Amino acid sequence: MKYMKIVVLMALGLELLGCDNINSKEAEQDFAIKFVKKQLPIVYDENTTLVDISKNNDLLIYKYDIKNIDAEELKSPEAEKLIRKDILELYCSDDKDIAQLKKAFSNGMQSDYYINNEMTLSITIKPADCKK
Repeated sequence: MKYMKIVVLMALGLELLGCDNINSKEAEQDFAIKFVKKQLPIVYDENTTLVDISKNNDLLIYKYDIKNIDAEELKSPEAEKLIRKDILELYCSDDKDIAQLKKAFSNGMQSDYYINNEMTLSITIKPADCKK
């Protein structure tokens, strides 16, 4: 799954941070984001490239550049449902790297999809979504 690359990178950043003496949650988040930003852009496939990563109030935000897909197709309920399902499957898994990510970013994650520098779709996953 394409999202696993970034989760592993983020978890590696968080793990490396655990070796340091930085104890604040914000410092942990900043370190992990900085670690991943050094790897950008990350090309997942011919259509999807992760171009930025940030945070806002304990929410991890991914920015993707989408190519070769029509904006209306990406905004369709079917596409959104499929993308949300894929993200939920990963985010709600019992994977130890995901658990570390959820601990650091306790308000969840948001995936923003851009076509021609215009946000076309945004999907936010909160920890409570895993209980549904």
